[in-house]
Amino acid sequence: MKKPFNETKFGKFIGKASALVPEIVDVAVAVGSGNISGAIKEVGDLLGKKSGQNPLIEKLHEEFESTKHTFAEELKSFELEVEDRKDARANKEDKDLKKVMAYFSLGGFTFFSLVQFYLCYLILVDGYKVNEFLIMTVSGNQGVFTALLFTLKDYLFGGSMKK
Repeated sequence: MKKPFNETKFGKFIGKASALVPEIVDVAVAVGSGNISGAIKEVGDLLGKKSGQNPLIEKLHEEFESTKHTFAEELKSFELEVEDRKDARANKEDKDLKKVMAYFSLGGFTFFSLVQFYLCYLILVDGYKVNEFLIMTVSGNQGVFTALLFTLKDYLFGGSMKK
């Protein structure tokens, strides 16, 4: 599982450096947009400009220069996730296939929801005795189609970074 940005080496470095160079926090936005190499270069530039002003910033700049190659490797997963979402949204070639799969999934979800509602109606209103196996089967299928619906949405239309 991918670490949150603030738990990466680069995120920790940004947190430490922001105490001395507050403008450096703005660089985290570039990471979220997928511009990893630009973010790393911008941090180096900011530290380089400010390093003559304070010996602590100069030490930070030296630390940055010695570890910047590891930052790029560690942040590859962020870059790949941004590319994946961009590709999913930009892919117009299979637009019709996406619609068919989305409607099929929605139809299956709706069908099993209606079956489940009908079973609830029979049980509650008519006092109908329904086999527990049937209830478990329909509920299980409902769960499968719910998972399928959300998985297909993420695959076809791009995932989300929201937590």
